[in-house]
Amino acid sequence: MSDSLVRSFLNKYHYNFRRPETAIHAAGDLSWVPFIVTPCFPSYPSNHGSAGNGAAEVLRRLYGEAGHSITLTNPAVPSIVLQYTSFKQITDDISDARVYGGIHFRADQEAGADLGRAVGTAVYKNNLRPAHDDSVIEAPPSASILVRLPNGEKARVVLKSSSHPGSDIAHASAQLRITTNTA
Repeated sequence: MSDSLVRSFLNKYHYNFRRPETAIHAAGDLSWVPFIVTPCFPSYPSNHGSAGNGAAEVLRRLYGEAGHSITLTNPAVPSIVLQYTSFKQITDDISDARVYGGIHFRADQEAGADLGRAVGTAVYKNNLRPAHDDSVIEAPPSASILVRLPNGEKARVVLKSSSHPGSDIAHASAQLRITTNTA
């Protein structure tokens, strides 16, 4: 996700596209306000689209695209319970929320999604390695991946999928546990 956000911000300040609120006000409707407070940086590409799709791409490659049972809740709004069976459903909801919230154009979301998937693919292919000798990881109940942190230290990332029997993850698709200085 971090790599996706770095690339997204680089592109935001390269293209410097305005937000819907700015465009609508420039067209003469000064009373229009978005449902979500407009961030103070350019619109294109979407950071949420980039980060969400970057993470989803890595998770998809580890656990497969669909067949999961993912439940998202928030104690602040306990009446809202979101159910998903694929990572794409989640990223589609992220995209729609940003557009319907009034802070992104659809093109911002699509560009962010494309960027995030490309970064996620690159990270998966070039940076992640299995922590064991098996050459293929096919939707394991948990995967342990060795990564190198920006400061040069190594970290082991453990992902546990809630789509597998016996998983101890109740309300999320994956749990992240990072321990530094592991071989």
